[in-house]
Amino acid sequence: MTAQTKTLLLCLCAVGLIAPTRADETRRRQLRGGSQQNVLDPKRNQSSTGKGKTVWDWIQSDGVLIKMLTIDSATFDKGDVLINADVINDCTSTFLDPPDNYGIPHCSAWAFMKQGLVPMVYNYPPQSQHQVGIVVANSQAVTEAVTRMHVIDGITIGRYSDGADRVDVGSEDWDACKDTALNRRYVCAYEDIGPRRCADDATHLWAPIGSDGSYWADQFIMDSTLQKPDFNRWHSNQQQCEFWSDSNGWTNFQNALQSYYDKVKHLSDEGLLPDFDTDADNGIYLENEVNMEKPVEDVRDLLLGDGQPLLAVIVQDNMCYDQLPASARERCSDYYTNEDNENSMRHEAVATACRLRKQIQDNHHILLPVLNASGVLTNSIPDADRWQQYRESTDPRDWLSANEIDCEKYSQQD
Repeated sequence: MTAQTKTLLLCLCAVGLIAPTRADETRRRQLRGGSQQNVLDPKRNQSSTGKGKTVWDWIQSDGVLIKMLTIDSATFDKGDVLINADVINDCTSTFLDPPDNYGIPHCSAWAFMKQGLVPMVYNYPPQSQHQVGIVVANSQAVTEAVTRMHVIDGITIGRYSDGADRVDVGSEDWDACKDTALNRRYVCAYEDIGPRRCADDATHLWAPIGSDGSYWADQFIMDSTLQKPDFNRWHSNQQQCEFWSDSNGWTNFQNALQSYYDKVKHLSDEGLLPDFDTDADNGIYLENEVNMEKPVEDVRDLLLGDGQPLLAVIVQDNMCYDQLPASARERCSDYYTNEDNENSMRHEAVATACRLRKQIQDNHHILLPVLNASGVLTNSIPDADRWQQYRESTDPRDWLSANEIDCEKYSQQD
């Protein structure tokens, strides 16, 4: 995705977690940043696919895909959100200024989430901190619809259809094939770590990341020559290779995610992480990104098709200071004039989430729960300690509430 095309005033007003024990609730508060969460009327969500698996079951097994939506009240005036190409096909190059047709066709950006991964989505502060999204089961049909994957946001709006970034395609790494680099597919090469290079087959650009993907971080977070961190938007977001959906793609992609988390934890422990400016145009984007390449109507049919992969509407309610690491929380006073200002955005977001739920029910006869993504962290600055806690967590309710939001408490606009 990209910062320039995704701004958003959305999110919610509160939902807590079912807490079987005081110790469990303490742990969840630590993961959420320590704040108390208001609890709406609890209604245990029973939403599931046709096979009876809930959203939490999917997170603990095959995983889910999450799409945060750039929507507000005006979006509903344009009709069904699920077939709004500006919302669903959000990383196509037609959004560029000036637009072109050389990018990823019908690009739709999602975040992959599974137990043991860090819950991050496209929520760059402050415009996108309180967002509405949809959650989809990573069923076989959904898995097959994913064409390419990125360990962190791929800035896919700026990539050519074969995977290379528009600026990176001119990199000196590709000097040996500079006349054909634009037409070569850029891929992660499952071989010993080494410099990026033009492949011998004349059809690919290769970025070696180890035989199983576990050296991704050494390639794209470190400067391999100087052996020091090179963790920034250019090197890490834009120059990173793409995992394509082949027999090894999903497995090695997840191995690479773990190498990314490991490297960030190591750099944090050693005091070597760089400073991160929250600059939407130039800052780093830390959430993973997987892509579908389908016209919006086909995406809609997939989400509502066999087994009904569409599981829930979510909204991110946690306050700015909960999303950011402790070292950066003072920035929240720069983002919001006061707490009432942020609370207004949260309330607007939950109302929007409830309106989306109603539209899906009216148009497609599916009643989805609206859930609070109360523990999702920022995608703008690493929070190594909380990242590690989530990796060790065994309960998806640490970040996705088990209590359904009571939409009757929020006015619905027709």
